[in-house]
Amino acid sequence: MGALGGVFGTEQDGRLDAEIRIMLGRGPDRKDQMRRVHGGEAACVDPVLDHFAFAVEQGFEIIREVGGDARRPLEDFTCEKFAFQWQFQRHVEFMAHISEQFLNGIALCVQLDQRIEPCLQKLAEQGDINPGLAVEIVEQVGFAEARTLCNLVQCGTAVAIAGEDFQGGIENQAAVTGLDAAWLFRRGICHGGSLGAGIIGRIGLALGVSLNQFLTDGKAGAIVALPFGKNSDRRQTIPTDRSQPMPAPNMPFAGENLKINPDRLWDSLMEMAKIGPGVAGGNNRQTLTDEDAEGRALFQKWCEDAGCTMGLDQMGNMFAHRAGTDPDALPVYVGSHLDTQPTGGKYDGVLGVLGGLEILRTLNDLGIQTKHPIVVTNFTNEEGTRYAPAMLSSGVFAGIHTQDWAYGKVDAEGKSFGDELKRIGWRGDEEVGARKMHAFFELHIEQGPILETEGKDIGVVTHGQGLSWTQVTVTGKDAHTGSTPMPLRRNAGLGMARILEKVEEIALSHAPHAVGAAGHIDVYPNSRNVIPGRVVFTVDFRSPDLSVIEDMEAQLRVEAQAVADAMGLAIEFEKVGGFDPVTFDEGCVTALRNAAERLGYSHMNLISGAGHDACWINRVAPTAMVMCPCVDGLSHNEAEEITKEWAMAGADVLMHAVVETAEIVE
Repeated sequence: MGALGGVFGTEQDGRLDAEIRIMLGRGPDRKDQMRRVHGGEAACVDPVLDHFAFAVEQGFEIIREVGGDARRPLEDFTCEKFAFQWQFQRHVEFMAHISEQFLNGIALCVQLDQRIEPCLQKLAEQGDINPGLAVEIVEQVGFAEARTLCNLVQCGTAVAIAGEDFQGGIENQAAVTGLDAAWLFRRGICHGGSLGAGIIGRIGLALGVSLNQFLTDGKAGAIVALPFGKNSDRRQTIPTDRSQPMPAPNMPFAGENLKINPDRLWDSLMEMAKIGPGVAGGNNRQTLTDEDAEGRALFQKWCEDAGCTMGLDQMGNMFAHRAGTDPDALPVYVGSHLDTQPTGGKYDGVLGVLGGLEILRTLNDLGIQTKHPIVVTNFTNEEGTRYAPAMLSSGVFAGIHTQDWAYGKVDAEGKSFGDELKRIGWRGDEEVGARKMHAFFELHIEQGPILETEGKDIGVVTHGQGLSWTQVTVTGKDAHTGSTPMPLRRNAGLGMARILEKVEEIALSHAPHAVGAAGHIDVYPNSRNVIPGRVVFTVDFRSPDLSVIEDMEAQLRVEAQAVADAMGLAIEFEKVGGFDPVTFDEGCVTALRNAAERLGYSHMNLISGAGHDACWINRVAPTAMVMCPCVDGLSHNEAEEITKEWAMAGADVLMHAVVETAEIVE
């Protein structure tokens, strides 16, 4: 019993210490002793005593079932470890103090019925938890919200630690005895984060006390999200040195357990994909087309159904506004774009817009208010396919381009941006760029293979690559492919091929982050039996380092000129586009990284190889991006694909960063 000495310092801890000593003694006068401990408060003694007694007896039964020696649980098995165990319980007690917050929506108060027993048995048989199974179980047992159990599973609560055996002792966390359960129930807390999978189906959700009976009697407890469980990233290590204090609870902010509804998000993605379908399973919803207008109308309806007001500026940028509690606080913006490539996928851009909408829907579900308003944004013409350049409207918003210049851009059919925006009915009256932002967050699919290859759930984007477009014109002489001797040819096509080899070498010389290629090529006269007399192509160099971009541009001019001179060709260079590298806001990036950590998602830093609206908005507001994987890194292709789990992870991290920045109002 000496191991208990000095563990508890407060008056309450001293009372708990006395209680456990009385129970371990199992003397016939223990009720009288307990009354003395409680200052004669007889009303509180019998229930507590009964819980302790029942718990201890059930603890004996469990030890027998797993092959332990029931003759020595109190002294040899239990007493030696109680001091350490009660340190763990002191941590639980701290969590109990904030149970009111959990009841207000961080974790919902749940009601279970007699169907819990077979469901727990199913968990035991499967030996692990996944969101799909969690939702299925939730539906069977009648939780108020299907995502509640998924939330708690991720935090390691309300489920067994699958695969861990009972004999491992306290250090294993599967050996919390019946006394633990009784102690917790006394405070109205249901605790199931310390069960061994093999005994769930037999004893219910807490060792020693039947949760079925407890809740059937009309009582309900708040399930406290302890940072222990299957997810090793979330689990805090109990110190093996019993003299050391427990680690501080991992509770960074009030909305720790918030999770989006993955089914609703996925259904919204699939519903939007029905508008402007492609020919091979993807989408063709190019900007300012009738399909774009239809997609915008659906998005507006969903936003209004969620209680938002819709703003619209003169570039057609859409802003769905959810009010905050402080009318003077700047809004936190989140979003991306709904337009697609001609042969685009269902997720590029769309995930960022609908992921933002799902944040608002989730906050509505839980009745959560934020100090700052939250605004979900759909930027016009991010893709730049119909009207170059890409990110056109966010560029006007950030002051990179003028509105008149953007209105004057024409498509392949000669239709101007300004006229088409007016035609489809989505030109607003609001001045472009007049809105001020507290912060901006964008969720996007990676559009590359790194996350999937590395097995990571989340990419925290720290930088965006800068871009340089140099248009190269090589001029030789048109000639007949059959009758012109090889030594006499001035083949502009061959000159381009040799220059593109140099482009590859230049990019590789600045590995690993620099890239280079030619994506646009025109060959003249483009006839089967004519040697090309002129070729026009655009070299695309990208790097997160501006000095590297400038060096690659200079090398291109030197190397390409040397090729042209050796072949007797003329060559011209013209800088036709580009932007400097982007460094995203450190605070916003940290918010995303912390959210991934808090939720237990694996993550890594990324540099975005593609341009995004966030790159321009970063010029006028603190900005950051989060990415989820896509299958084989494929994008700008109708075969572009992600999983529901990837979408959920990205939207969960996005929501935590947005809500933390917008500040939950208690």
